[in-house]
Amino acid sequence: MVEKSGFTYKVTFLDEDGIFMDSDNHDVVVDATEHPEADQDEAGMLVNDWAEANLSAYGAGDYETSLVDAY
Repeated sequence: MVEKSGFTYKVTFLDEDGIFMDSDNHDVVVDATEHPEADQDEAGMLVNDWAEANLSAYGAGDYETSLVDAY
């Protein structure tokens, strides 16, 4: 069985002027490696992909992410 690393990111959606529109927490689980930083980097890339794919759903022009929790 492959161990997993989980991360919760807060995604803040912004309009074109950088003004807050909405936010959402997004959980990402990746295969754990011997390098926790690499696991977090992989999770961060997945959250960025999710945020970019959901810009129009939130009516946003940009987004910011921040790590909330790692488990």
